[in-house]
Amino acid sequence: MMKVHRSTVLRILDSANKKIADALVNIKAIKIEGGCCKLKE
Repeated sequence: MMKVHRSTVLRILDSANKKIADALVNIKAIKIEGGCCKLKE
């Protein structure tokens, strides 16, 4: 649907998980921004 390889999506998710874990463990700020997404029902 998005015409993006599964490996690309998994790499992005893995990176995000590592950043969130680092922020939580080391008491860092988490800023979520950017992008425009539409969910298909």
